[in-house]
Amino acid sequence: MWWDIDMDGTGTNFISTVPTQFSTETAWRDHWMQAIYFLPKPIQVSPNEEMSLHCSHDEYSLWFNVGEKPEGPAFCSCQLHCALSRYDFYRLNALDENRAFVEWIQKFCKNKQILTFGDGSLISLYASQSAAKVYAYESSDASARMIESYVSLNKISNVKVIQSFKKLDDLTKEVTVLSEPFFSTAILPWHGFLRFHALIKELQNEMGDMLKVEVMPKKCKLLCLPVKFEHLWKIAAPVGIVDGFDLSDFDVLCQKARTIADPIVEQHSLFEYPSISTGLQQEVLTLNIKSKAEAATTVIIPENSQTNALVFWTETEFNGEMDFATISNGLLSNCAIGEKPEWHPGHRQGVYFLPFETIEKAKRIEIFIEQQENDLDFKFKVL
Repeated sequence: MWWDIDMDGTGTNFISTVPTQFSTETAWRDHWMQAIYFLPKPIQVSPNEEMSLHCSHDEYSLWFNVGEKPEGPAFCSCQLHCALSRYDFYRLNALDENRAFVEWIQKFCKNKQILTFGDGSLISLYASQSAAKVYAYESSDASARMIESYVSLNKISNVKVIQSFKKLDDLTKEVTVLSEPFFSTAILPWHGFLRFHALIKELQNEMGDMLKVEVMPKKCKLLCLPVKFEHLWKIAAPVGIVDGFDLSDFDVLCQKARTIADPIVEQHSLFEYPSISTGLQQEVLTLNIKSKAEAATTVIIPENSQTNALVFWTETEFNGEMDFATISNGLLSNCAIGEKPEWHPGHRQGVYFLPFETIEKAKRIEIFIEQQENDLDFKFKVL
């Protein structure tokens, strides 16, 4: 859904927020959000078939349904739609489709005592198919109820949902901790692994020498790709002079506000925004579950002078005795210079926008990264 405005009533001068997928005649306005309503029940339609769409509203919201008559609003009774984001639901469905990773889980967990971390992650259910015992640690009540309901529905007898490490059975002396690791609280790509690292420390502090712990995954790589965005760079650039109006004072105000309020690396769902690669991807940091990563400096040399941003994401490695698996929250496939990157739609990537005055001048970009307690600290120098 989107809106159109007839600016002068003649039907010739429109402002529209129509998505570019549906029209080639409108200006870029991706920063004006459209709305998507998921119908309560899917329907099958044929080309040129008519259907009745009912729209209802109250003081605060709209709701829709397709059929002979309007229906009342669809309320969430499971509470998951309050606790989990659309990204979380996408991740749940995507994991179910990742058969190679599911098969790796089942091989790795065979006959082991498993402890899983994740907000509503299905990894505990897959592990249960070969593990001796699975403890699914769920910090929120909503996700704990969800896993418990799946366990009950599928009559799984070797999964126990816990919300405290003290709920581990007294006879458990050795456990393998397993996580995707993605959490609903993660905003930037590396937050999931850092949250996993914090939970491991919490487990070790609480259980001490009483529990022997094996951890998987053990590390993840932070990767970087220089790109030229077609439009997204504009959200960080000054406006300048438009149709004779000098907006430089407004630009000064906005740039100061961005420096104060916005993180230097922002989160964006890049599958929505066209770009081309202007260099090769590089590993800029390795996060390790056993120790804090050493601060690292990396030099990025773009092949295209029109580079206007750097994109960051992580690849997490799962290594078993005989095989391995890699989970990425960034590129879905390798991207050569000049090609359009294909970004994972179920995750947000991190973006650093080059200062506007350095675009088309940048010969090299130095990145300094230091691991903090619960985040990464970035510093950039554009030369």
